[in-house]
Amino acid sequence: MSKASLRSSPQIIVYNIYNTVSIARQSSHAAGKSLRSATARRNAENIRCILVTLSWWRVESHLFDYWFTHMTQKTLVMFGIIGSLAFAGVAFAQTTATTPTVTAPAQQTLLQVSPAGRVLLRGTIDSVSSGSVLVKSWGGDWTVNIPVSAQVLPQGVAASDFKTGDFVGVQGTINQSANWTVDSTLVRDWTARQALNQEIRSNVQAVRETMTSGPRTIQGTLSNLDATAQTFTLTNSAGTAFSVSLASGAKLLANNWTTLDFTKVNNGDTVRVYGTVANSAISASIFRDVSVK
Repeated sequence: MSKASLRSSPQIIVYNIYNTVSIARQSSHAAGKSLRSATARRNAENIRCILVTLSWWRVESHLFDYWFTHMTQKTLVMFGIIGSLAFAGVAFAQTTATTPTVTAPAQQTLLQVSPAGRVLLRGTIDSVSSGSVLVKSWGGDWTVNIPVSAQVLPQGVAASDFKTGDFVGVQGTINQSANWTVDSTLVRDWTARQALNQEIRSNVQAVRETMTSGPRTIQGTLSNLDATAQTFTLTNSAGTAFSVSLASGAKLLANNWTTLDFTKVNNGDTVRVYGTVANSAISASIFRDVSVK
């Protein structure tokens, strides 16, 4: 064995560590501190586990047993801290190197039927009819009845908004009188959800950009609505009334930051406007009705 390899061999590494610890032991021994406490014994056992786990050092258990019986409490505590930090560093490096990139899962068809006939179904809409949709999933096409009592998601989407090609999730029960038919209690349009998420991000970004130009934000109760002219009175919490008119191309938003149909706005709604204020008149570039979900 060459001198270089000898200096770097596991045995030499171990004996160098032992010599260093022995020096520290002698210094601590002079202070009269002995290895008695349960804390020190736990630290010694932790070091044993670390050395065994790092098997490439090839440290024999009896060698450590010798150290355990001769080292002082102070020496063990110091060595335990050093060993723990080294082990943590190795673990951190391995975690950093092997952490995978998180990606959105692909849309996959799914069919689960419980013994009681409850159904969880995911698939793609093949066709849309009044009160039902045809969903392609495991086993072929499934007719999904959507009664008025069924919950339709995402919020703001109606069954009439479903389109061919949309990926949907369905909860319900097997229809007892028709084959391949599910009576739904909940239908979620995942394609519409993704579109809404993109719309919300775009609207939030537009508001941020508008706010950088310094318009004021005023919240209050809407009254004297003229839906055609898009004007109204806004009264804030202090009782101050403002005459508001929407600027050309104003962005209209619901409470969840989706685009708002202005016909859903009513007197008495709580609204926020972003715009320029001149005396008691506001020209609003952004209108948000927080009463419309």
